[in-house]
Amino acid sequence: LPMGYRNKSKGRVKMNIFTIIRALPELIGIIKSVENEFPAGTGAQKIEMVIDILKTVFGDIQKIEVQLRAIISIVVKYFNAVGVFKKRE
Repeated sequence: LPMGYRNKSKGRVKMNIFTIIRALPELIGIIKSVENEFPAGTGAQKIEMVIDILKTVFGDIQKIEVQLRAIISIVVKYFNAVGVFKKRE
């Protein structure tokens, strides 16, 4: 999620679904990076890695973690279906 989404009064990231939508290109970039750099991991491990990265960068994402996980799953499912992510033997 881009740094521009910080709440200046509290110095925290405003977490809501609109933040996720605006940050979707960056989120997709993280997903692709994890897939490309760690192809041997399971899907669940890779999703956890993406979530852990987001937690490390932004701290408490609890309010939107369910939505983030759903969006990550949708992106991965689509990328698998269209061949962006290749199954490795």
